Amino acid sequence: MPKTAKKLSAKAISELKWNAKHVDTKGRPYPSMHPVGPTNLYLQVTHTGSKVWMFRYSYLGNRRKFSPGGYVYQTAKGSAALTLKQATEKATHLNGLLDAGIDPRAERRRLEIEARAEENKYVTFKEFTKTHFIPKKQTEYKGADQIRRLQQLLRDYVYPHIGTLRVNDIDKKHIVAILEQKSGASTFWQDKHDAAKRTQNYVENIFNQAIALDYRTASNPAIWRGLLSEVLPSPKKVHKVTHRPAIHHKQLPRFVKILIELDNPKGSRPDIHCFLFGVLTVARSNEARLVDWGEIDLRKKVWRMPAGKYKSEKDWVIPLTREAIKIIKAQPSAKYQEGRVFSTLDGGKIGDKKLSSMPKALGFDAVFNGFRRTFRTWCQKRKLNNEASELAMKHLDTSRLKQVYIDDPDGKAMLKERRIILEKYERKAFKLVYSPIATAKVVQIGMGASQ
Repeated sequence: MPKTAKKLSAKAISELKWNAKHVDTKGRPYPSMHPVGPTNLYLQVTHTGSKVWMFRYSYLGNRRKFSPGGYVYQTAKGSAALTLKQATEKATHLNGLLDAGIDPRAERRRLEIEARAEENKYVTFKEFTKTHFIPKKQTEYKGADQIRRLQQLLRDYVYPHIGTLRVNDIDKKHIVAILEQKSGASTFWQDKHDAAKRTQNYVENIFNQAIALDYRTASNPAIWRGLLSEVLPSPKKVHKVTHRPAIHHKQLPRFVKILIELDNPKGSRPDIHCFLFGVLTVARSNEARLVDWGEIDLRKKVWRMPAGKYKSEKDWVIPLTREAIKIIKAQPSAKYQEGRVFSTLDGGKIGDKKLSSMPKALGFDAVFNGFRRTFRTWCQKRKLNNEASELAMKHLDTSRLKQVYIDDPDGKAMLKERRIILEKYERKAFKLVYSPIATAKVVQIGMGASQ
């Protein structure tokens, strides 16, 4: 039976202070613990003067403690802190639990979990997504476009079906209804399969988070394997691969020459510079538009693309050719070499649509990301090292490519070979800039690639 300390009055307790002798061997202060009378109840006072109630006890031979609440001399409106009377009542209850063989701290945790679970039962899917999932993704995604696309999919296809339903009440039939909602002459799953698959992945991840945070006690109703896969057609049988429009590699020199001529006066079209940089590095639109000076190493002539910033989950080191370096050095941002490399003339981001629509505005049936396909077909035509050319596109589609990356996991896999390929590709792309030839010998503008 713990020894009962002398009971102190509320006035006496209010005057308790930190003991200046309470410092460790390194001179660091630790709290003073004052017994105040009721069994196991103490007032903890720090060297800064802050005070909290502490309940110290022994359970199964182990000393434990926790705070029932903050300290206050007199009850204050809106305050959760406890007066002596309130703290004494709490201590009496906690000692009663001990007498019944119950650990007060474990009981407190159990009640907190139950209370939270009771609260969580009434949270709707839309509320949970907006307060938990979206903020999490905002810290993970590097661009606002990804968040915008996520929110649009949820707003257009998910919220109308389950947005107002409680997280714990949603089951498989609701998810199937989302994916089989009418779209065109078919269903969402079949008519817009890429968007539907992304939607299914998002919803599955939302439920995973809800389960982890105790907002849902049932299993995940949106998992594919073993659940939705038994109801919906396989993605392999639904999804038709559609290639982005791309120019034939024979048209590339003419296209590059036209772009460079459009930059008149020189430096007036940063979007063109960004486009050319993307072509020379076989970059995706968001990679070229958002490249940062902190990723550029001019001395080693490489672009160090960090994992997670763009689409890739891996680190990549991209060789920079002579023209690519000339392009980035010509940007106004090169003066201080800080922040984004490419910006509009007024300092804003270059838009994705601006780049993607540029070829068609010039009469070419292509989009920005289609130039990656142009690069691939050129590599295949030249019978260049297949692994190096695929790595130049940041592809790890085969077990062999994955092993090559694993053998050199810092993104430098086959760096020398990739540099050689990109230098050859630069000479191809800038052929008419280096050595102009009669336009009659050049493939006519506007002939889009079909392979």
